[in-house]
Amino acid sequence: MSDKAVVAAQNRRILFSFVFTAALAVGSLVLLNRTLLNGVLLQDLHYLYLGGAFMINLFAIYYYIVHPNAGFASIQVSYYFAFGALFPALVYTSIGLYPWPIAYQVVSQELLRKTSFMCLVFSLFLHAGIFYGMRGKYLPPARRTAGLSAKLALPVLLAGYFFTLLLYAWIGLDIITTPRIQIEHTLSDAGGPRFAIFKRVSLLLFALSLVAGFIARNDPHPKNRRIFLWLFVVMAATLFVFVNPVNSARWRLIGFVASFILLFAPLNSTAAKFWTFWAMFAGSILLYPLLSVFSRTSRQWDRISSGAWQEFFAAGDFDGYQSMMHGVYWAQEFGLYLGSGLVNSALSFIPRQVWPDKPVHSGQIVSEWLGSANTNLSMPLFGEAYLNFHLFGALLIFVAGFAVARIDKLLRSEPSATLSYFAALVVGGSMLFITRGALQAVTEFVWQIMILIALTVWICRKKRARAV
Repeated sequence: MSDKAVVAAQNRRILFSFVFTAALAVGSLVLLNRTLLNGVLLQDLHYLYLGGAFMINLFAIYYYIVHPNAGFASIQVSYYFAFGALFPALVYTSIGLYPWPIAYQVVSQELLRKTSFMCLVFSLFLHAGIFYGMRGKYLPPARRTAGLSAKLALPVLLAGYFFTLLLYAWIGLDIITTPRIQIEHTLSDAGGPRFAIFKRVSLLLFALSLVAGFIARNDPHPKNRRIFLWLFVVMAATLFVFVNPVNSARWRLIGFVASFILLFAPLNSTAAKFWTFWAMFAGSILLYPLLSVFSRTSRQWDRISSGAWQEFFAAGDFDGYQSMMHGVYWAQEFGLYLGSGLVNSALSFIPRQVWPDKPVHSGQIVSEWLGSANTNLSMPLFGEAYLNFHLFGALLIFVAGFAVARIDKLLRSEPSATLSYFAALVVGGSMLFITRGALQAVTEFVWQIMILIALTVWICRKKRARAV
């Protein structure tokens, strides 16, 4: 059988699997409803829509774990919507806990139904896009790209590393133990621009570490690999000393770690994806809430005894679902963005000093409207798409799903010193929090890293080409 015939047969199996996954999700929900809940779900369409969306994402996780064309990015997106947004809302609303503060301002039952219906429709389109992107496509062998020169990269990376140390020394070493909730006021009041530099110097060190790790993994000479492996270890250790659970956002830390893992172990096998899923599940229950405790107080005993870890569960933390519900209500009351939110995200790399009227991200807009002291509220991809185009945002979600599948394909390919491969590492590592949003805040983070990586790669490859 020819290569094209094999690919065509594989694509037919993927199409069948998508239809089967959707049918299995709906069938399981109906069976659960009839046998265990005595029809309770069908008494309110909110539970039917939300339960259907959860089951679709749950079965999609299983399929992506066992299918060789799916990878870590697809699992992260499905995991966030299944367990980060939909399942908590399904459990809490079924026992009478509702998202604040809208539940106390408006009649929220209809709003819950609209939000859950949006989640159901967008979940179908998301996984349709991922399945479509997973299809095999017969391509000729890729042309080999030039790698990075270890001889040129070593002085560049060392210079960048010591430059970051100087910047950290100038900012102040007290940032290591200053809680994140206090650090902005501390640095802003004491030094003005120091806070803006603190937020970006970690991105520089991360970009340098990623390039060092790439050479350590792919350089053809064993001696160079050993040298750059030690350099990577030193850089990564320094990064996590200055960027730690006390002073930094949880999503940034986890994104750094995940990108490093994808660099050295792409997580393509079924076993690797299976254990990664359970690591994510355990982290959601134990690690993620605990990191929140560490970011609120500076004393070690207070971090453990504050009770914040228990409150995370007892108070009903809706996180993503709550933000999506706020987005639906915002669109209903104030109108749609009509694509302006996407333009803002695409241009998020432009500094606010250059663009003083640069719009804030969706999470901040909603938080200011709510009067919340926290201006870093999430806005998941479903909410972003709805805010821009209402239910027609499903087409945007389909494109996003296709892009996620292509990121997985890049991570399965042979590592190359190209911006597309480095972008797959950065975006794939941060996919859980790109999904969580707000999109503009996360794309600003990704853009800045990619600009730094592009500059480093360009310097090394351009000078190497001249020397040949």
